[in-house]
Amino acid sequence: MSVCLNLLDKYFRIYQFLGFFIYLALAISIAWFASRISQRVIRMYAIKLVQRLGGEVNETALVFETLTNVIIILFAVLLFAQGLRLNLVAISASIGVGGVVVAFAARHALERIIGTIELFLDRPYQPGEYIQVNFNPYGEDVYGRVESIGLRSTKIRTAGRNTIVIVPNSIMAGKHIENISRGKKVVAML
Repeated sequence: MSVCLNLLDKYFRIYQFLGFFIYLALAISIAWFASRISQRVIRMYAIKLVQRLGGEVNETALVFETLTNVIIILFAVLLFAQGLRLNLVAISASIGVGGVVVAFAARHALERIIGTIELFLDRPYQPGEYIQVNFNPYGEDVYGRVESIGLRSTKIRTAGRNTIVIVPNSIMAGKHIENISRGKKVVAML
């Protein structure tokens, strides 16, 4: 359809009117198709590969799938803009300035996301392990079992009081964490 639209290039008004709808439909259909294919590939192959290697599939797969969809949408917007012969340099500069504004506005949310990525890459603890963390330099350490690691926070069930402490991942990424479960245990008989 877009090739046939180029035949109307002589008639600028008709070309502009029909081009908007044709390139919009083309960009949406390509984005939808690419999103479905990437979703199938991620869910069928990547998740099965992680499970075969003994890993646990958690929210990381959803984050990767969402990131893939954002890249596909950006590609579709660029395809739409290129079809309408818009100035891509001006559009990318506008997106860059808008990205800086959003980054300053959502600084705390971005800190949490980066903290989550650090925890998922470094893996200092996993759900079910016992850890000891000091949140207050003048208080005592928090000792407990990791209940879950989410996209925003980590839940720790304390050993003494059996309560749950919910800590943002950005704070956990910056703390000294002692993993008790991974330590070698020595038993001495007296």
